[in-house]
Amino acid sequence: MYQTVPHYSSKSRRQFQLVIRMLAVFLTLAPAALAAQYANFAARRDTQVARKPVSIAAADLNRDGNIDMAVVNQGSNNITILKGNSTGFFQAAGVVTAGTTPQRVTIADLNRDGVPDLAVTNNGSGNVSVFLGNGNLTFQPAVSYNAGSTPLALVVADVNNDGKLDLVVTNNQVEGTVSVLLGNGDGTFQSPINSASGADNPVSIALGDFNGDGKMDAAVADRLAGDVFILLGNGDGTFQPPTLLTVGGGPASVIAADFNGDGKLDLAVAGSFFNSVYVLLGNGDGTFQPKTSYTADSGPLFVVAADLNGDGKLDLAVANNVGNDVAVLFGNGDGTFQPATLWTTGTGPGCLAVASFHSGSQADLAVANSATSTVSVFLNQNGTFQNAPSYAAGVTGPQAVTSADFNGDGKLDVAVTGSASGIAVLLGNGDGSFQAPILVPSSSGRVSLVAGDFNGDHLPDLAGIDMSSGRVAVWLGKGDGTFQNPGTYPAGSGAIFVIAADFNNDGKLDLAVANQASGTVSVLLGNGDGSFQTPRMFAVGAKPVALASGDLRGSGTIDLMVANSGSNNVSVLLGNGDGTFQPAVNYAVGVGPSSLAIGSFNSDTRADLVVANGGAQTFSILLGNGDGTFRAASTIGGEAAPVSVAVSDFNGDGRQDVALLSAVQGDVDIRLGNGNGTFQPSTRFGAGTNPLSMVAGFFSRPKVANLVVVNNASANISSLVNLVE
Repeated sequence: MYQTVPHYSSKSRRQFQLVIRMLAVFLTLAPAALAAQYANFAARRDTQVARKPVSIAAADLNRDGNIDMAVVNQGSNNITILKGNSTGFFQAAGVVTAGTTPQRVTIADLNRDGVPDLAVTNNGSGNVSVFLGNGNLTFQPAVSYNAGSTPLALVVADVNNDGKLDLVVTNNQVEGTVSVLLGNGDGTFQSPINSASGADNPVSIALGDFNGDGKMDAAVADRLAGDVFILLGNGDGTFQPPTLLTVGGGPASVIAADFNGDGKLDLAVAGSFFNSVYVLLGNGDGTFQPKTSYTADSGPLFVVAADLNGDGKLDLAVANNVGNDVAVLFGNGDGTFQPATLWTTGTGPGCLAVASFHSGSQADLAVANSATSTVSVFLNQNGTFQNAPSYAAGVTGPQAVTSADFNGDGKLDVAVTGSASGIAVLLGNGDGSFQAPILVPSSSGRVSLVAGDFNGDHLPDLAGIDMSSGRVAVWLGKGDGTFQNPGTYPAGSGAIFVIAADFNNDGKLDLAVANQASGTVSVLLGNGDGSFQTPRMFAVGAKPVALASGDLRGSGTIDLMVANSGSNNVSVLLGNGDGTFQPAVNYAVGVGPSSLAIGSFNSDTRADLVVANGGAQTFSILLGNGDGTFRAASTIGGEAAPVSVAVSDFNGDGRQDVALLSAVQGDVDIRLGNGNGTFQPSTRFGAGTNPLSMVAGFFSRPKVANLVVVNNASANISSLVNLVE
């Protein structure tokens, strides 16, 4: 029978239980009263699409009452259709082939059959593709219409007041035209009517009646010239000569709405060069007042307006392409706006959509992230959007984390270390939030960290790897979140990862260190007073980078598992119970294994392994035979280049689930276990920028596992609080 904790003395058992909790690789939780169908963390929800998504539109495409999305992937010349449900999660429902370099997508009922259709501008092929919807998330083959030579922006409206929807397109060519394709009402369109836009780089267009004559006018943003041009409509699909509004700052997006409630349309413009959003109040005669500037963040590319906090006043949301966030500016109802609140997205956000993606009437946000090829959904809670809160790590270049109750208050804390600086402890408040970091004495940065009671005083201590010297440093805890000065011990060449367990059954915690350069694991037996013996070396595969330990045979003896990134395998070293190990047995996994953890994935009470394959977009499952051997690995598609893995029951159904952390995507992929060694499709939750490590633990509620993620580039930690009931 597989046991999480072997039978030792009561003191030894407490120590080992502490280590298992700190490593957080195997959190066995009792099932909740009602298991959730989905994992549910208080964080943004990410969905993978194809390469370089640049435009997004939302509507109920299959008429099931849930909002779906169409996402233009410029890098793969197609459109991903995402099926929504009432929880705010999305699944890929199909792919529609677009033209060359698709730019913008819009959704509307173009043939008046009650079913939403798609229209897409294709910048490279110089046309607009129309896809008539079948009402089941599929579409008829594209019918393409010529516009200008390089069409960019696209909006749909009844420009000539005949009750039929028309297409209005901006063309990025020398003369910078606006093309109007009048609709026939059956989903087909007439030849384009071209009008001068005044813009050389017309990247965005907004329509509305700016002068109150009942005819549709246009506002066109010229990003390079820094201007917005107003084209008053003639009511027949043509426009009068443009008039210039100088706004500056690289206007990348323009929208029209009534921000001050005077019945006159105003403009909001994303100023990409000066990190601002500009508001120009309309006079009702086609002219506008001077702009008022509001700070957004770095590189704003897209702006939308909606009532995001339910006060009846229009607010603004801005996608900041360089800042990797969305700025929300709440409106005061008089045309002015409050300072921006920022919400972290994936990398390279460039487009926004507003809709109610989950149960309720509040407006949620969806963001297309071009660099990470994801769509992020932010669920609205009275103007606050679900996003994992972040806390300063207190160290430069943080990359490893461990957890324990460092101050004895019954609340789980974290310790964070960075390769460029020392160690910091963030005391937990018991609700998933953390206090300001407390620095731990350290002469240099560390690349790996583990907590355990190394001197038998029932207070958690720390051990960390100094990769440059190949030594292990040990800090004895004082029980108040602070530590004594460290002692150091030799490990091996290229030491990179450390774990703690009782390898010789003497009731004292020992250390195991992965030595990347020498292809070995060092075992340092503990003396029980916080000091350690000379290391014993054991050969494993090439470039070992991560370790896990546990009783694979139910024998009461701890075994070692090693992820070898250079040989694409896992080494299993069965323990002899005296601190020595049998020769390694290797099991092939995916490319570049970077992290591993123990779990029980097929309900047979035997220890299984999950391995994150950092050199691929996969993870591997090795089902255990109960005797220390494993079946051949089953490799499953997962996060891009996963760097860390954790195991727990994240939805309270009594089955072990897997969490995979991607540094590339900046999010966590939760795979709910089916209890038979297989897993459900991914649900992904946002973390921070370039996350490198995570730990699972009961940071807010007993028996409900949260995740704490270390973000290297943003020098903070993200706390993903589990909302499962």
